[in-house]
Amino acid sequence: MNKFILLCTLLLALACKERESKNNTTPKTKTVAPISNESVFNIEGIYKIDTDSAETAYCNIEISIKKVNKEYHYELKTEKRKLSGVVTLKHNEQNNGYYITLEGIEWSEYEGSLDKEGEAKEDSLELPVGIQGVLSNNEITIQNYGNSMNYYVQLSDCDEKYIILEKK
Repeated sequence: MNKFILLCTLLLALACKERESKNNTTPKTKTVAPISNESVFNIEGIYKIDTDSAETAYCNIEISIKKVNKEYHYELKTEKRKLSGVVTLKHNEQNNGYYITLEGIEWSEYEGSLDKEGEAKEDSLELPVGIQGVLSNNEITIQNYGNSMNYYVQLSDCDEKYIILEKK
């Protein structure tokens, strides 16, 4: 009887092993490859606001992006400050562009979610770090501030809701 149980267990294990190896030929999850420098269009350059546009308030912001040792670095210049750091990119499949983050820059203001009266729901929140935007078609678009439900200001150096920087 023990030999029969051992034989059944062995056959069951072999059957499971065979089924597992067949299932491994077709992956269940999509593997996302990290962004290599070769897959990114040439993002190096200087990005500025089109100050000739009548729709744009005056904002003197310039972002310079350079590749150093297989890593992208930025230098952000405004009238009041000059900051630099690392650029991180994440592929945006919707518009075949990239989500871009200028690492290391603390937001100017952040109150998080607001209640119906416009008051912060939490007393003290830390300021997020990292200016985020979308990089597509040689433009960087940053939503600079939120709305009445989620108040924040990423860069107080400009009063525009959307900062659009064109590659020059």
